[in-house]
Amino acid sequence: MMWALGLLPEEALIDGFAGPTFGLECAGIVRAVGAGVADLAVGDRVAGFAPAALSTQVTTAAHAVTRIPTTRAFAAAATIPVTFVTAIYALGTLAKLQPGEFVLIHAAAGGVGLAAIQYAKHRGAVVIATAGSEVKRAFLRLAGADHVLDSRDLGFRRCGARDQRRRRRRRRAQLAERRGDGAEPQRAEAVRPLPRARQARLLPEPAHSPAAAAPEHLLFRDRRRPAADPAARSRAVAAERGIRGAARGRDPAARPPHLPDSPRSAMRSA
Repeated sequence: MMWALGLLPEEALIDGFAGPTFGLECAGIVRAVGAGVADLAVGDRVAGFAPAALSTQVTTAAHAVTRIPTTRAFAAAATIPVTFVTAIYALGTLAKLQPGEFVLIHAAAGGVGLAAIQYAKHRGAVVIATAGSEVKRAFLRLAGADHVLDSRDLGFRRCGARDQRRRRRRRRAQLAERRGDGAEPQRAEAVRPLPRARQARLLPEPAHSPAAAAPEHLLFRDRRRPAADPAARSRAVAAERGIRGAARGRDPAARPPHLPDSPRSAMRSA
């Protein structure tokens, strides 16, 4: 249809199986077989790929068709090859979908979408499908999708995370039952570093410092939240300056000789 409407360039079909012709998939009865063909016989009902398939008779390769049951109508069988080959190649060959993995199928009510749902469930995956109307979403539930959401909403982003958390809780409960004690197995919690603005400073306390008599041997000061008591904060700042001076080899109580007293302190002394 896209080739007939001129929506596809010739380069998109030249190297393909069918080439730039009308029709790619078909179904019918085998009327003749070539030399060396052992899997098919005259009279077999088949469906598959063929160049110029919009014809009453086609000639194609033996590996491009497969038998269909007698209960399958030709019109229905002709819709199978492209859709299921696309789903199998995308999810199986390329994605290598594994049991328990999640797959999101947008606009899943179409032919390729329905084939993808069936193949993903066949491989044991969890299917999240979307559709644009309530009728289509109800049809996707009947088709076997685990989660059905609106394709015009971003709820599918939250659905996957919520289902993963539910599966992790179920897994922990199963592990607890196997242990027989009914308690959840302990998990190693990851320690994340605090942002730079909230990191605290830990400084070693020298032996001659006034704060050395405290039971803690480390001085903790939070740069972001000041102490509630201004006097206590002043003492903490003074103690830290003393620690720095001691680390440089100076007496914390001694004032540098080249720095005179401030005018305010001179007035108080007068």
